[in-house]
Amino acid sequence: MTQTIRGLPIDAGVRAEVIDVVNRLNIAFDTWDLETMVEAFTEDCVVYHPRGTVRGHEEVRRFYDGYRPLTIGVRRQNLNHVVDANEDGTITVLCYNMLVRVAPPEQAEIVRHRTLTQDVTGLPAILMHSLVTDRLRRDEAGIWRIMSRHVDQTVVNAALHTPPEKAVSS
Repeated sequence: MTQTIRGLPIDAGVRAEVIDVVNRLNIAFDTWDLETMVEAFTEDCVVYHPRGTVRGHEEVRRFYDGYRPLTIGVRRQNLNHVVDANEDGTITVLCYNMLVRVAPPEQAEIVRHRTLTQDVTGLPAILMHSLVTDRLRRDEAGIWRIMSRHVDQTVVNAALHTPPEKAVSS
């Protein structure tokens, strides 16, 4: 079955594959699997982020490693995936990315190992909301990877944000 997006047909399987790449990247963030995060991108990737622009695997690795203290106790959720085929064979996935604070950084490991946590502080709560546009292409092995990522229209809930100097790493 194919879906027509902007007049270009997209196979339902391809659509599912590229959405899976984006969603699996979020899971890699949530479990802090840095190598899986890096491997989701092409070697010549470009990431445009409110905290800076990075290119290639090594810069992505350093950028995300430095970003880690801000993500402890946070989970990511992509919503409303819109998938477009591009004439050059690449695929664009546009979605909303919500970061949900589920625990203060110092309690993140405790919460991670529990089946149920009764929070009295108001968590979970939306920490950040962004519009993310990923452009993906198949590599030589046929695996979809992100060649460019634009994180745009980001709004941060300052009441829940832990500045890097106050973040506790695990």
